[in-house]
Amino acid sequence: MRMRLVKVMDTQGWGAPVEVLRLLVPSDWKVEGGVTWAQNMARCPQNIIQLRWRAVSPDGLTGFELFPGYSWVWSDDPSQQQIMHNSAMSNMACDANPAYTLPDFLVKMVLPRVRPGFRALGAEPLPKIAQMEQTKANQLYGPTIQAGYLRGVRVDAGRLRLQYQVNGQPVEEWMGGTVQAVVSPTPNTMAMMNGNSAMTSSNYQVNAYNIYGTWAPGGTPVRVKRPSRSERARSEVPPRRTSTFSR
Repeated sequence: MRMRLVKVMDTQGWGAPVEVLRLLVPSDWKVEGGVTWAQNMARCPQNIIQLRWRAVSPDGLTGFELFPGYSWVWSDDPSQQQIMHNSAMSNMACDANPAYTLPDFLVKMVLPRVRPGFRALGAEPLPKIAQMEQTKANQLYGPTIQAGYLRGVRVDAGRLRLQYQVNGQPVEEWMGGTVQAVVSPTPNTMAMMNGNSAMTSSNYQVNAYNIYGTWAPGGTPVRVKRPSRSERARSEVPPRRTSTFSR
């Protein structure tokens, strides 16, 4: 299979175009997308920089796609939930949604927009990725948790298998990613009305990231692998900065 080098670019944020990443894809595949800056997301700065990019075979039945991350907030206190919703609708804060696990996040918040008509076939955890991301989160938030300013941080990583049609043909896709929830203590509103200011409720800052999808006909989604030495030589790409997508 002949490969070609493609670059994913940010053409909006730095004056001149900036390379975000580079990959090897089959030479006849179409690529599109890049990094955009959402000017309407000042209310939730984590959502300003958005990466959406895809590489697709000529018939559209095989491909790989990267999706933008997404951040939102939640609370287990109903009164604070309403305040969060009102703030988001007033363009003053991040959206308010439940602290979903990765499969629920994909099914409820991503797939209806990007894969209309999908049918979920099953989900599976990715424990090694979750453990790696949990370790990094513990290192980052550990001192704040020990000081009592946060209750904890939890990470969920996994992927969802789904089915839908492209150009009237059935395809299957694995879509995966990671969701991190940072939990902070907060007073319960009803308890405060009765004079109890103990921190008995929790607020959540939730971040979904590394969202991707790979699809192909016949239930054989594309694999991500390192390019071979001959592929690297043909493309003249430094090996540490490339990935290859194939059937």
